[in-house]
Amino acid sequence: MIAQRSDSNVATGQIESIANYSGGYGAGPIWIEKECYSDITLTNTSVTSDSIAFRVIATYAYDGGLFDMVYMPMVVEETVNLFSGQSETLRIFYKQGSQGGCPNQDSNITFDVLASNDSGTFYVGSNADQWNPQRVNPLSIHNASAISMATNGTLASNAPSIENPIDTHIFSLPGQLQYEGQIWVVNPFTQSISTAITQPIPRI
Repeated sequence: MIAQRSDSNVATGQIESIANYSGGYGAGPIWIEKECYSDITLTNTSVTSDSIAFRVIATYAYDGGLFDMVYMPMVVEETVNLFSGQSETLRIFYKQGSQGGCPNQDSNITFDVLASNDSGTFYVGSNADQWNPQRVNPLSIHNASAISMATNGTLASNAPSIENPIDTHIFSLPGQLQYEGQIWVVNPFTQSISTAITQPIPRI
């Protein structure tokens, strides 16, 4: 390209905005997360008219919801194709139902953006954003109106996030025909929570 005295076909872009959302249910001080995601708005600033693939890579911290006892670095990514001058919002999910995990509250998410065309892959930029999400109803999580509602302050924004309020595990004891059941409870209240455990008796 240099020998031909022509401009290189460089893919360029820009990160316009980043918005974070938590989909769940809550009453009073409790917010139970079911889904969480970020919306990243990108613009293709390349001079070429060809479509360019923009790849967004999000890196964040996740502790598994077990009292900060476990730390796991997580990486998720999504891709969108944009023509020159085109802008679009890309949605990256961290958690959907039982799959994945939401970033730790007030931790940083790093977004790295790459752009690819016929000439190669080019670095667009990086942005770090603190995870302090707007809260929305998960049933409307794919609806753009839910995002606009979140910005209007109609949600329980003061409620703390509790991703897994109750977690259960069954362990077999080595060398014995016995099993141990464990119940992990994240209790935000000052009073205790009572639990009833039952087991069906098999017919002999």
